[in-house]
Formats: sequence, structure tokens, C-alpha cells
Amino acid sequence: MIRFRYVCIVVVFALAWNVCRAHAAEEGHVLGLDNELVCRVNTDPISRRDIEERMGTKVYELRAQKAAIERDPRFNVDLEWSKAVQEKWDSEYIPLFRQAWRDVVRDRLIMQAAKIEKITVDDKDYEKEVQATIDRLKERNLLNANGYTVGEVQRLVRENMTIGRYRGKFGSIIDQPSRPEVEKYYNENISRYQRKAGVKLRLIRVDRYVTNTLTGVQTVNEKALEKIEDLRTNIVDYGASFAELAKASSDDLESKGRGGLVLLDATNPLCDPFIDLESFKNPQLVNAIRNLKPAETSKVFEYVWGNETQRSWAIAQVEERREAGPAPLDGKRYEEIFNELQRQKSSKKEDEWFHKAIQTSMIEEVVTGKGFGKPMPMDFFFPNDAPAKTNEPKAAPK
Repeated sequence: MIRFRYVCIVVVFALAWNVCRAHAAEEGHVLGLDNELVCRVNTDPISRRDIEERMGTKVYELRAQKAAIERDPRFNVDLEWSKAVQEKWDSEYIPLFRQAWRDVVRDRLIMQAAKIEKITVDDKDYEKEVQATIDRLKERNLLNANGYTVGEVQRLVRENMTIGRYRGKFGSIIDQPSRPEVEKYYNENISRYQRKAGVKLRLIRVDRYVTNTLTGVQTVNEKALEKIEDLRTNIVDYGASFAELAKASSDDLESKGRGGLVLLDATNPLCDPFIDLESFKNPQLVNAIRNLKPAETSKVFEYVWGNETQRSWAIAQVEERREAGPAPLDGKRYEEIFNELQRQKSSKKEDEWFHKAIQTSMIEEVVTGKGFGKPMPMDFFFPNDAPAKTNEPKAAPK
């Protein structure tokens, strides 16, 4: 089971990376960018546009800021692109540019290796992704005269899919995390898995006011209190199921289908059913169940909801209480750590490959006025491994 799940994880991870990269490319296509050459990877030149298109939407925001000042009629009179403004602009632009530069070089090396190893993509999957990308670009008015051409889309999609497939080589069933590795990671990072004390509770609400859905007219429900008291009697004295009565009789439509189970984020399928009472926003409900033991039902209490404009009668039952402490290494958490360790192992193998690829490739930076010729240092591509002072390439001229 783990082996099968591992294969699925590798495939899904690679496909997800493809989609994210394709969507990032769709964020914008500025045709007027300066397109000077920045470096060369073996025989492939890399331009400034290649790099800026990997920087996300932030690069367009930064360029727009600068362009707005330069277009202003007061520019060079009351306004100026001062040294301080330039330094602030650089502090945001240069780190993004450098990271995108590293990513583009890595992708070019992968594409070159994929060509040598004759790695191809499935034609049907390719055509499907091309059409899906074109449809997205059309919706955003980013196709043809307004942005990408069909030819560019086809090239980008093929590159994305090829790179994603090549990256699949860095994940191996042999390298899948073992249970001792998962347990070790869990124990070493136990502080990440701490949780507060919480309660799992159910609620039945009977509204005191009823609104006609057709006319909008609101009337008093004179039997609301009598109804909620009868429901409580059936639960406390006759052993009726709180959850079943909630499904049948609660006016709280949000929790009714769950048998009255209260969730802080019902839209999240992985939402923790235990509620931290310190963070819960309804004081009437908190006070009603504060001292209840598991399986005990509260007394009838007034329940205010809907921006404190709706008033109802309600009862609540504590199904279970949980003490504060580390979350157990259960199935969901085990799989989360398993996937994280697998990503780390794949990333490490890819970095090792990247190290070797750089060493056996000719990666030259453009030197202003001289063209290609300056080899790019290894510590540019792996800045975390570099000494405190490095001789990093500068960002392309602005």
C-alpha cells in the first residue's frame, strides 16, 4: 500500500509542479521588457525577459511603480528617482531576480539533459494541457495580440511537462521514508504538533423567530421553548440520540446534516472536530458546556447568532474532551510527514544532480561591454552553502 501510495505521490507532485509553473507563466506577458542577454547555459542564451517571467506578478508591480514616476509630468522637476528610492526598489527586485535566475538556469540544464536522454511527454496529455492553458489565457485576455501566442503556449507547456517528467527521476521507491524515519522526524519536531485542549460538541437550536422565505415576514415561534425542553427530556430522561434529534429537529442548517456537530471551519474536510474554547466566539455556548462531562447535555440556554441579531433556544452536548499536548502520529499526520520527508529526499537528490550539472557545464555571465565570458560561481546557485561574503553576479541593468 505504501509503495503504491508513494508512486501516486511522486506523480501528483510532478503534475502539481507542472500546473503551478504553467499558471505562474500566465500571470503576465509584458512584451516591452528589455531583452538583453544575461547569461548562457552551454549553448542556450538566457535573457532578462526569461528571468523576469519567472518572478511572478511582483516584477510587474515594481516596474509599474517606476514607470508611474517616470511618466509623471513633474518628473525631473518636483519628482525624481532618487538614490534612496532606487535602493528600496533594488532591495525588492534583486532577491527576486536572483532566485528566478537560479530557477531558469536549473530548468535549462534539465531540458538539455532531457534532450540527451530522449525524454518525451505523452502527446494526448500535451494537447490537453495546451488547450486548457489557451482557454485560461483567453478568459484573461492574455492570448495573441494581448500576450502569449499559441506557439509560445505550446513551447512553454512542452517545456513544463518535460521538466516535470525529468524531475520524477529524483523520486524513488527505494528512497521512500521508513516508519522509523517518520517517527524520528515527528519526535524531533514535536513542538510543531502541539495542540490546545478542546471539546467535541453537538448543538440543537430552535429559533424563537421564524422568517417566511417567500414574503420575508418574521413571526414569533411561541412553542420554541416548549420544543427545546421536550427534546432535552427525550435525550436526558429517555436516552434518545442527540445526533439523530439534531438531524430531525435542529434549526441550525449549517450543522444539522452533521447531527449538530459544531465545526470551526466546515468548508475544510480536514477540520479538527475539537474546538478550543478559548478561541470560540459564542459566549452563551461556551458557558453552557464549560463544566459538562462527556455525554452530558446542557440545560436549555439562550443562543445568540447571526451578528447577534438572531435569538434561539438551544441545548448542547459534549461528546468528548481532549487534553492539551502533542497530536498523535495517526494516519493523516503520518502521511503528512511521509510526504514531507519524500519531498526533502527528492529535493536533495535534485540538488546533487544540479551540483554535478553545473560542474560539467559552461555557465557564463554576460559582462557589460564584453559579452559572455565570466563563469558563474557555484555559490550563486547554492547561496545557503556559501561563505558569508560571496562574489554573486549582480542583477541585470535596470
